[in-house]
Amino acid sequence: MRYEKSGITGKIVERELFGESRYEQITGERSPEFKYREPDQAFRLVKEMQPFDPTRPIPEFAYMVRRIIFKELKLSLEAQLRFYTSVESSLDRYRGIDGWFEIDNEDEEIRVTVDITKNTDAKDTGYKANIVFLVPDDGLDRKVDREQFIKYSLELAHEVVELFRQQGLSPERN
Repeated sequence: MRYEKSGITGKIVERELFGESRYEQITGERSPEFKYREPDQAFRLVKEMQPFDPTRPIPEFAYMVRRIIFKELKLSLEAQLRFYTSVESSLDRYRGIDGWFEIDNEDEEIRVTVDITKNTDAKDTGYKANIVFLVPDDGLDRKVDREQFIKYSLELAHEVVELFRQQGLSPERN
């Protein structure tokens, strides 16, 4: 886990768990002056700026959550389920979306968005992500506390799976 003089910030935790998009590097826009973009354009742009293969996320937490979702939904193709980070992008700035999981389902893409937060009041602030996921103040690190890391990975995966199912995805259709 990385630290700043002020301690472990929410942004550090987000980057550690979900990674950081290459948004600023590619657009040249600097936070907090990111341009507002309509949702479709913002999602498309952030997808193009991924720092890793969306079927094999590099951050250990995102990778673990994706594997659990894949198994629980009994998907048949690895490429069906993707994870995208939007940390430090216009989606993060304007919509409170740090990342999302996406599945190809017949002729459409189904998406579940996530905001990672250390703020216990965040669930009441009107965030636009489908899931506002509360993590410990000091973040999550499998090497420091394996049980806690697995517990939180399972918890987020179960929430994502539930939302995919609510959107019409069922194991029988995969």
